[in-house]
Amino acid sequence: MKHNRKQRTHLQIGFIMDPMENILLKWDTSIAIMIEAQNRGHCILYIEPDDLFVRGNTVFARVREVKASRKTGFRVLNTRTIDLKTCDVIFNRKEPPFDTSYLYLTQM
Repeated sequence: MKHNRKQRTHLQIGFIMDPMENILLKWDTSIAIMIEAQNRGHCILYIEPDDLFVRGNTVFARVREVKASRKTGFRVLNTRTIDLKTCDVIFNRKEPPFDTSYLYLTQM
């Protein structure tokens, strides 16, 4: 009897966050989401708000593919510029204040 295994889909997940050095590793919930996603085999892309830009009608970002850890923080695996449409999911996890720059970020 043949077993028909469902092929697992690996996602490219972007996280728009504050700079890495400002993240409180012990308490930050974004780290928990990242760790769970990478444990499931997904690609984790770290994006700072200043890394986003618009060209024409397309939003691009300089992203860092990372491995996240509560103990050691972020290990950058590679850096590249991508069209954000290539991401399957994008989390906007930037901390307040909800100012003009945050408003523009959410509109992009």
